[in-house]
Amino acid sequence: MEKVPEDLRWNAVTLWAGPAWHFVHYPIGGGKHLNLAATRDDGATVAVAGEPVERTRVLSDFPGLGNTTRRLLELGESWRTWVLCDRDPVGNWTDSRVALLGDAAHPMLQYAAQGACMALEDAVVLGELLDHDAIAPSLQKYATERYDRTAKAQLVAREMGTRLYHPAGDEAKARNTMLSAFSEADLHDKVDWLHGFPPSGGLTSGAVR
Repeated sequence: MEKVPEDLRWNAVTLWAGPAWHFVHYPIGGGKHLNLAATRDDGATVAVAGEPVERTRVLSDFPGLGNTTRRLLELGESWRTWVLCDRDPVGNWTDSRVALLGDAAHPMLQYAAQGACMALEDAVVLGELLDHDAIAPSLQKYATERYDRTAKAQLVAREMGTRLYHPAGDEAKARNTMLSAFSEADLHDKVDWLHGFPPSGGLTSGAVR
């Protein structure tokens, strides 16, 4: 963080968006480091995980940056690249006494920041429902309980990338008009189903909004 100019330091998660790209940054490690994650929607089709990438490539992949965003991106060091993938929702994650959860069951793009959250919810629901005297039926019930919520999160995450994060031209203007019409309370209400929990704290059927 000592390498970050003082006027670019703020203790908040911040997102910058442009046509087919965005990046987010926030302090980590008790404020000792600035984490910056940049996304470029480039139509990649080959899986890549954690490969080093040249700084010059990163800087050239994000056109149209303003002065502040350019300065922030130029701070990045030791860049690595991943190709992010999702999949349409599937109806079954179980096979007798075997069940999937998390990204193995319902992979989703990062735009809603819900991949790990859905995996944790899966684990809680599975723990509530698992009957060691009837494993296969309880695993099937878990998958049935979780399908609607995780499928909606998958599709919402995908839509957020195209409609909210990465539009250009008239679509970007329409996005700005739509968002500027919302109050802070309206925005909270829009995502309450995703982030909110019922007073009971339960996650199984009938409890998740």
